[in-house]
Amino acid sequence: MSKIFYIFVFLCVSVQMLSAETWTLESKDGRSIEVDYLYYDGVDLTIQRVGDYRKINLTPDQLSEKSWKNIEKEFSAKAAIELEVTRQTKTSTATERENHDSYYTTTRKETAKINRFIIELSSSSYFNSKVTIEYFIFVDGEVEYGRIPAELSMRKPFETQVEKTLASTSYKSSFSDYGTFYSSTSGDSSASIGVILHNAEGDEIEDYASSEKLKEHMHSIKQQLRDSYKPPAKPKPSKSAQRIKNNDSFKIE
Repeated sequence: MSKIFYIFVFLCVSVQMLSAETWTLESKDGRSIEVDYLYYDGVDLTIQRVGDYRKINLTPDQLSEKSWKNIEKEFSAKAAIELEVTRQTKTSTATERENHDSYYTTTRKETAKINRFIIELSSSSYFNSKVTIEYFIFVDGEVEYGRIPAELSMRKPFETQVEKTLASTSYKSSFSDYGTFYSSTSGDSSASIGVILHNAEGDEIEDYASSEKLKEHMHSIKQQLRDSYKPPAKPKPSKSAQRIKNNDSFKIE
């Protein structure tokens, strides 16, 4: 019985060795080597030649461009990409108040709320991964759609942001003795974001939405938005353009 068991173990080990994955690498001068061990730490590439237990350290620039791209494509496809989305807000108001013969007062308040959505990506691999971010900004039944290409690795996480400003105006009329007798509000009230992440082959690998209901809605309309999408023209740089750089002035939600 024990003899049969040892034969079985030997066959299993032999099959594993025969089916072990190998890679053929090519140097810049055209020489090739077949390896069955490959590890990259972001700086050096450690390899082991088939049938040899010694490990060799190389740098990516010692390989041909084609050989390195093939390795990078294969291993980056196996990377786990983590998606994180946070929101920061900043609100500003302008108020006008007018008295009418001390009898009643009308107040007009204009509010602008900047919603800044921060999209962060991190990778489990030192190899560079190319991905595409699809974002969907939902505002009171309407949706704004866009795409952002990204490249990242464990050493180089990726961060980007999209903004949406909500504008609203409120009116209020009040008697001095009896309080408010008329009020109204118009404009946008809320903004939410959904995100779908695609790998280099176009497959969906991660998604995000502030609620499951919103996520379901995002997936139900995504194809329609993709079909009608036209990439925006690249804007010309403007010296007068100013952006808010102080994140401390935003409220994180």
